[in-house]
Amino acid sequence: MRGLQGFEIRAPPRRNSSPNLSLVMESIMNKTSRVFATLLCASMTGFILNAQAATSKLAADDSDEQPPALAVGALQVSTDAPLTVTAMSIEVTADKIAYSYGFKNERSTAIDMLGTVTMPTLDASGQDDAPQLPRLDAGNPVGLKVATSAGPIATKAHAKAWALEMNRQAELAAANIPLLPFGSETIKALQDAPADVIAKLKRLGLIAPRDPAKPTEAYEPAWSLDVTRELDISLPANAETRVNLAFSPIRSDYELAQENDDDLDELKGEYCLSPSTLARLRARMKSGAGWQVSELAVDVSAPSTAFSAPAATLSVRKPSENAIVAFCGADEKTLGAETVAGLAPDDIEDGELHILIFSPADR
Repeated sequence: MRGLQGFEIRAPPRRNSSPNLSLVMESIMNKTSRVFATLLCASMTGFILNAQAATSKLAADDSDEQPPALAVGALQVSTDAPLTVTAMSIEVTADKIAYSYGFKNERSTAIDMLGTVTMPTLDASGQDDAPQLPRLDAGNPVGLKVATSAGPIATKAHAKAWALEMNRQAELAAANIPLLPFGSETIKALQDAPADVIAKLKRLGLIAPRDPAKPTEAYEPAWSLDVTRELDISLPANAETRVNLAFSPIRSDYELAQENDDDLDELKGEYCLSPSTLARLRARMKSGAGWQVSELAVDVSAPSTAFSAPAATLSVRKPSENAIVAFCGADEKTLGAETVAGLAPDDIEDGELHILIFSPADR
């Protein structure tokens, strides 16, 4: 069974206390630039792995690492017409996230507006570090679907593959290289590419430098993928319209075992665990049993900064009656119910709320 060390390592960068290669490089990218990070990638590898071993008192080995949960961006819209957002609700299960927005058009004519939904940035990763994508589809890895009462709404993908601060999506497409910066299909495409194509991709910073001691090892991607899906929304005159989005989450799964009992307090502040929740978690772990944990990330941002919107309401359905749900803003009166309700706090960093679902693990 996995321990809390896996949780510490795979947590998002803002909460990570133990250096991890992919997360540290992400931090470098944010603070400096992708140019600097790409040039440093090879030389930093040894340093980061050494720091990881020295500073993480819980980390056992690299095989214990888990990729983090990633949030799909909330719907964003643009219009200069007067518009009222009447509701924003988010329904969550371990396998599905569904948003519902209420838009009220009080004009006597229809409002046509542009909407976007942003996929999480996907960075170059090794096989063990790659996020758990529901679908190996670079343009729509979560299977996003959008609809109103009038029917489905088509969405269009806009992809950018970043290397050395340049968008190289066109170059990858011309070379017949998949856009996902990880995975067996991408690795195979790089291995099968002609020498002149490989030379060009190296020059553009799209392929990571090889270890000089391993000149025959497989080529590895070095780009980051950003995808935004665009949609057109029509709001009929003098009516309220519900716009519904649904997709599969990119979650992080791991286990908590008996030896992690003393570390549960670290979760209390980060995930707003109630005293009763901590007591239930501890009771099972002290008995020698553990918990299977699924972490999900949801974006609770309003659809626009141009007009006001109510705070998002959340409802998280438990996978079983013995499961436990925890997130900041949860209504404690509903913690024992089949569905835990709550209201998104207004002080969430970057609008990203993390939800934990604890299910009893097999003994």
